[in-house]
Amino acid sequence: MVLMGFTYLAGHRLVGPGSAWYVGDPKEELRMPFVNIRLYEGHGKERKDELAKRITQAVTDVCKVPPQAVWVVFEEVPPTDWFAAGAPGQPVKK
Repeated sequence: MVLMGFTYLAGHRLVGPGSAWYVGDPKEELRMPFVNIRLYEGHGKERKDELAKRITQAVTDVCKVPPQAVWVVFEEVPPTDWFAAGAPGQPVKK
């Protein structure tokens, strides 16, 4: 079982015309989507890279922002610290 928690905070940061990531009217600000993903520790770099790529693309498509404006952060939690129904989780099977 793979457990992940997703938190999407739309507009977590503001990017203004002075930023290298800003695209658009210099009189406007662009809200930067911040996606925080909590998951069991032990997932490999390839899996996290693919998740970040797909999440960035989805947020880019829906929010109409450039990929450079999307932040994806992974927080790895030891399975023994992740409880469901009062029981700790099990290590990730590879």
